[in-house]
Amino acid sequence: MVLQYLERHGSTDRGEVAELCKIGPMQAYRLLKRLEKTGKIRRVAGSTKGTRYGLPSK
Repeated sequence: MVLQYLERHGSTDRGEVAELCKIGPMQAYRLLKRLEKTGKIRRVAGSTKGTRYGLPSK
């Protein structure tokens, strides 16, 4: 679901993921971190609050 959203919109943040997946903010954070660790997404801006994620460059 998150990867499809990124394909359409380019980037996302924790709040958008929480709303999209209907999960809490900490669950969204863990999901994003897991996707980042496996290389499916990358951090595109920010380092704490307001961090945005996008698809990795090809």
